[in-house]
Amino acid sequence: MNKQIMIPETQYPLTKKYIWQWYENIPKELSLDFLSDKEKDEVSCYYEEAGLLKSWRRPFFQVHFSNTFTEAAKFLLSGKDSPTIIDIGSGYGTQAIFLALLGARVISVDLDPLSLSIQRKRIAFYEEISQKKLKIDIIEGDSLALDYSALGPFDALYSMFAFNMIQPSSDLLEMILPSMAARSRFVIQDGNASSAVKWIIPSRKRDVLSPQDLSDILIDRQFEIREHKGCVVTPPLFWLILPNGLLEILEAPLRANWLLPISHQILAIKKD
Repeated sequence: MNKQIMIPETQYPLTKKYIWQWYENIPKELSLDFLSDKEKDEVSCYYEEAGLLKSWRRPFFQVHFSNTFTEAAKFLLSGKDSPTIIDIGSGYGTQAIFLALLGARVISVDLDPLSLSIQRKRIAFYEEISQKKLKIDIIEGDSLALDYSALGPFDALYSMFAFNMIQPSSDLLEMILPSMAARSRFVIQDGNASSAVKWIIPSRKRDVLSPQDLSDILIDRQFEIREHKGCVVTPPLFWLILPNGLLEILEAPLRANWLLPISHQILAIKKD
């Protein structure tokens, strides 16, 4: 079974197909025995809800998670060799482990002990099968209570669907940004607080930073926005029924309107 596990290697380009193979490792991992039943249930529940483990939602997951992480990983790893990346709300470590396998040093921060237990076991698993010692430092604790000046400087910051859960996230930014090195890279993917979905589904309405709020804070702190766009507009069933290439073309102009995408991703670089 281990021979079927994809191990990222630096000689291969970071294409959407390549990173999709990385996410396809997850159901294979769940068939092995290095996680407890409770930990497997935890991972399964998350990735079923996200769509990876439900056949009819897999095309949507590929667009919403895998394709956006492709853009993020290329951006994060292209700044310098062996960058130090802080991953806020790293969860089970899917992104942190990928980045570390490609040579990054990752500071993995999360509050949840069960998620970090899973992450530690996954790190050990990938170290064994890759024969590499991964440079991942795990910090279990409240992101709003850390001394980032002692942890930095950081060459990059990454967060996937976690930043808006840490409130007030504007305070978190003020704590972290001074520890970002010159020309450091910044990538956040999160829910879109400006989306019209919140008026249709009231539970989606949350008092968090909008995409424009986040962009304004970064610009004020001397970051240059390289790309900022909505991630997906069309509901999951459409990605199953219609060709993905066609939907990507149809969605492109829709993602530029902050009322429509359910999430957004921002890529920025700190100025000298």
